[in-house]
Amino acid sequence: MKIRHITAAVMAFAFAAVSLSGCMKTPDPDGTASLTVYDQNTSFSGEVTGWFADVIKDKFDISLTFKSADSSTFAAYTEQGTLGDIIVFSNENNYVTACNAGALLDWEYADCLKNYAPYINEHYQDSLSRTRSLNENNKIYGISGNISLDTDKHSDFDIIPYVRWDLYSALGYPSVNTLEDFESVISDMVSLASSDSGNVTGISLFTSWDNNMLACASAIASMYGYTEWGTGFYNINTDTYESCTAKDGIYIRALRFFNSLYRKGLIDKDSMSQTYDITTKDYEKGNAVFSLYSTLASGYNSATHIAQGKSMMPLVAADFKPECSQNSIYGSQYIWSVASNTKYPERCFEFIDWMFSPDGILTTTYGPQSLTWDYDSEGLPYITDFGYECLTNTSTLMGDNYDRTYLDGFPDFGCPTLSKSTLIAGLDNVSYNYLTWDTTIKSPWYDKNYGAYDNTLGQWSKDTGYDSINSYVEAGGYTLYPASSYTMPSIPIDYALCKREIANDLCTYSWNAIYAGTEEEFNTIIDNMCTSIESRTDYKSVINFYSEQASEYHKSVQ
Repeated sequence: MKIRHITAAVMAFAFAAVSLSGCMKTPDPDGTASLTVYDQNTSFSGEVTGWFADVIKDKFDISLTFKSADSSTFAAYTEQGTLGDIIVFSNENNYVTACNAGALLDWEYADCLKNYAPYINEHYQDSLSRTRSLNENNKIYGISGNISLDTDKHSDFDIIPYVRWDLYSALGYPSVNTLEDFESVISDMVSLASSDSGNVTGISLFTSWDNNMLACASAIASMYGYTEWGTGFYNINTDTYESCTAKDGIYIRALRFFNSLYRKGLIDKDSMSQTYDITTKDYEKGNAVFSLYSTLASGYNSATHIAQGKSMMPLVAADFKPECSQNSIYGSQYIWSVASNTKYPERCFEFIDWMFSPDGILTTTYGPQSLTWDYDSEGLPYITDFGYECLTNTSTLMGDNYDRTYLDGFPDFGCPTLSKSTLIAGLDNVSYNYLTWDTTIKSPWYDKNYGAYDNTLGQWSKDTGYDSINSYVEAGGYTLYPASSYTMPSIPIDYALCKREIANDLCTYSWNAIYAGTEEEFNTIIDNMCTSIESRTDYKSVINFYSEQASEYHKSVQ
C-alpha cells in the first residue's frame, strides 16, 4: 500500500503541470472531441449513440464513450491515470481516493468553475461546499448529484414492496403484519397468475447493485428503517449500528426470507446471474408478482396491463418503517468530476454545467428540446405532440435529423444530477416531473394513458383508504434520515483490505445461502459466513469505524 503514496505524489506533480494550462482555453481539436466517461453507477459501456449523441455534438462538439466501471477496474485506472475525462463516482471514498492520487482537476484553478460552469457556480454552492469539505486541502474536485432544492420534503419511498394488486384483491386482501407474512401471499398470487397467463414466479432478483452486501437484503433492511452503512446498517430510530453477521439481525433475517421463497420455487432461479436490465424485462412481461422496488413495478404498469385491470401497487407490512431521506441541497454520495489529465477541460465543464441546468435536465429526461419538449410563452415547460408519441411508444423513430429510436437515445449515466421531484429554479412550484405539469394533466394523452392508471390508483386508494403512496406509507410510520453536511471519511488504509474481504464474503455466502436447498444447509452457510468474516484480523476495527461514523452522523443532525 506504500506504493500508493509514492504514486499519489508523482501524479500530484503531473496534476500541477496540467493545471497550469487547464481551463485556459485549449485549441479546438480537429473535428469532434472524443471524451471518455467512467461512471461507477451504470453497467453500460460503449459509445453513446442516438439523439443524445446528436444533441451534445451540436451543442458542444463532443462525443462520449463509456468505459467499463466495475469495482475491479477502479484501483487500476486510478493508479494508471486512465479513469477517463468525466468521472461519476458512486461514493465519497472513491472520490477521495482519486483526489489523493492526483487524478481529478481542481475546479477553481484558473477560474474553471466561474468561467465554464457558471450555472453550477451560481446555484449549487451548498453542494460544492460539501465536496470541498471531503478534501484535506479544502479544494473542489467535483459536485454531488441528486441535489434537491425543496428541503421541506423527503425522498419518495422507492424501496417498498409492490404486489400485483389485482391478484391481491382477488385473494380478499389477506393481512400482512410482518415480513414473513408475504410468503403465503406471494405463493397464492403466483398460483392465480400462473393459471391465468402461464409460468409466473414470485420475485425476480439481480446482482447489479451488490456492492458491500446483497442489495436485495439491504432493501429489506431499508423497509425496517435501517440504512446501509459500510459493511452493516445504521438505524436512526434506535441510534444503533448493526453488523450483517448479527445472528438475530435484519440482514440474516432477510436472507432467511429469500431462502424460504427459493425453496418454495418463488424466486427466479436465474437471479444470481442476471442484471438489473434483464430483471426489468421480467417485470415488464409480468413474469413476477412481487417487487422490492417501485422502478421495477412501474415497468409492469404499462397502458396495456392497466387496460386489462392489472397493476402493481404498494403493500406495506404493518411493522415496516420504510427509510427515506430529507431532500438535500448538498446532494448524495454520487459525485461528478473532471480528470486532471483531460485534453479538453473546458468542454468537460461546459457539458457538466449543462447537465445540471434546467435545459440539460429536461433534455436528458424527455429528449431534444423543441422536438419532444419546449418552453411556452410564459417560460413553462411542456411536452410536444411528438413528445407524447415518444412517451407512448419508446420505439418511435426520432427523425428530424436525429438518429435511431427515442429509447435508444437516452444517455446512460447512472446518477441524476437533480432529483426529478425537485422544483425548477426560477419557476413557481413547477418540478421536473412532467406528470405534475398542468399542460400534461389537461392533455388528451394524459387522459388516455394515465386516466386508466388514475382509476387504478383510485381503486387502490379505496382499498387502502389513502389518496397517495406517500400518505399510505407515512400513516403506518416511516424513518426519516435528515439531510446533513456530514460526509463519511475513507476507511483507514490499514483496514481497507479487510473491508473489501468482508464485502466479498457477504456477497458470495449470501447468494449461496439464498440458494440453499434445505434449512439446515442455509444455517451451515450462514455460520460459515459469520465465522469467515468475524475471524478476520481487522474485522472489529472495520465495524468500530463504521459504528463511530454512524455516531458522527447522528451528532450532525441533532
